[in-house]
Order: sequence, then structure tokens, then C-alpha cells
Amino acid sequence: MVILRYIIKSIFEKRVEAFLLILSVVAASTLVFTSLQVSESMRKLNAESASVEIGNSDIIIEPKDDPNALMAVDPDLLSAHSQSFEYVLAPFRCHVLYEPTVEDQEYFSVWGVSLKEIPKFAELSFTGTKPEDLAEDEVIISAHAAERLGFSEGDSIELNVHAHPGTYRIAGLATSSGVFANEMYVPVMIMNKDRLDDIFETGGIPNMLYLKLVQPSEKAEMIETLAALYPDADVTASEDSSLAGNSGSDPTISFLIVSLFVIMVSAFIIYTSYRVIMS
Repeated sequence: MVILRYIIKSIFEKRVEAFLLILSVVAASTLVFTSLQVSESMRKLNAESASVEIGNSDIIIEPKDDPNALMAVDPDLLSAHSQSFEYVLAPFRCHVLYEPTVEDQEYFSVWGVSLKEIPKFAELSFTGTKPEDLAEDEVIISAHAAERLGFSEGDSIELNVHAHPGTYRIAGLATSSGVFANEMYVPVMIMNKDRLDDIFETGGIPNMLYLKLVQPSEKAEMIETLAALYPDADVTASEDSSLAGNSGSDPTISFLIVSLFVIMVSAFIIYTSYRVIMS
């Protein structure tokens, strides 16, 4: 009781130090809880961003990051296991250049895929006309990218595809969902796969395979089996693939570093204020 009265008396006599002590405790506690909430929110955001690239697939087969590896993944090798898959999405992935001026240019991340197949992999909806399929000179971009670049449905857009410049018609404007859900850094486009096959001379063979299993519990066994079939490719669970990784730095790391610094400063203020109050 005597100690408590002494502490209260010291607090009233040294109001500034007491205020700093209380403020430091509150700031440190707030930062701890805030950092935990921000970290959890960023983890969810990263998971949502990853879903743009991996859809609802279970397994992804992609060329190895090796200059000597083949840049094609033949889906015909899967024929013996066709009953194990709900779907096999076999797109050709690439980037094409949009260059209205020399100073103003950007790349689109392109999916060369059938419009009838991609809805199995991820949602695809439109703000206006819903194309049933794409002609070789037609593309789909998001309504967001169209607004930013000044295009409307039916407009023509000049693209340079693998050193093959050409004029394409915007056949539809997609909503910001599915493969178009995350265009923070690079806009997305869907093109006619046959057109890309001709330009890149692929012989119709895609450079990516996305697999959805009938029995997800068989994933580990199937990955092992497919890895033997595709020795020049990476066969991984979709959530473990390079596409699911975050290419940029995690902003929560910087936030946690700053939070740690502030907490340390707060702890120093708490310690010194306590010593002053109790002296």
C-alpha cells in the first residue's frame, strides 16, 4: 500500500514522464496488434493474387528456368492419365508489346487459350458483349485497362507480338475477376491461341499446363508420376509453383521493421520514465 501511494505521488509530481510512459505503452501495444493485423491482411491479399495465376488448378507443369530446357509442354503425354483430370488447360503464355508512341509503351501478359476452356480454370465475365470465341485478329482486355488506355469494345489496337506488328480488334471487355483480377503491375490480355502458335511456331504445343484432379488426395502421387513424364519441366502443386510466389517484396516486412524500431524506442522511454518516476 505504501509503495502504491509512492508511485501515485511520483506520477503526479512528474506528469511529463508519466505521460511518456503511458503513451509509450499504448503505442507499443497498438503497433504489435496492428502489425499482426496487417501481416494477416497481406497474406490474404498475396493468396488472392496467386489465385489469378493458378486458378482452381491442383498441379502446374511449366518449363524449367533453364536456357537448355524445352519451352514447350506437350499435353499428349497425359493421355494415359486422362481419367484422373477434371480438366487440362493448355494455354500459350507470353507477353506482347503495346506501343502507341516510342515514349509510351507497355507489355500485356497474354493468355493464348480458348474462351470455352478458361471458365473451368477461373471466372470470366464481361461488361458488355460476351464473345463466344476469338478470331485470329481479336483480343480481350479488361474494362479497367480499356478505360485507362482510352479504348472501347470494338476498337482496334496495335500490338507487336514477337516482332510481328499487327492490328487487332477488341472483341470484349472483361470484368476484374479471374485472370484479370490483378492488373496492378501488368495488364492482361486473352488472344487466339492459333494465332500465337503461328507467330511463335509452336506446332500447337503449349508452354504451360494447368491440371485439375478428380481426386485431389492423389496430388502427391500424381506429381511424382508426371515428373517422370516431364523431366525437362517443373511439375509442382499449384500453390507451390513459381507462379504462386510473390515476385515483389512483401510490404509487411518493412512495416514490421519500422514497428520493431518504434517498440524498441518505446521500451527505452518506458524504462527511463519508470526510473525517473521511481527515483
